[in-house]
Amino acid sequence: TATVNPTPAPSSNIPRLTESLKLEHQFLRVPFEHYKKTIRANHRVVEKEMSAVISGVTDAAGSDLSPDDAVNHL
Repeated sequence: TATVNPTPAPSSNIPRLTESLKLEHQFLRVPFEHYKKTIRANHRVVEKEMSAVISGVTDAAGSDLSPDDAVNHL
């Protein structure tokens, strides 16, 4: 049986490959940073809303409201 050895990339292609990877990194970094910023902002909004909901539920549970009034309060 013959063994097949993959041929390594010619040394002349390595600088081009390196430059290509650097270029791709730059094109991906900006959208990724925007994505992370959006995720952080959405996370803060969700935490704020959850805090408001929990506070509203706690207030409704601690008061002497009828079930319909409690639902309207929430």
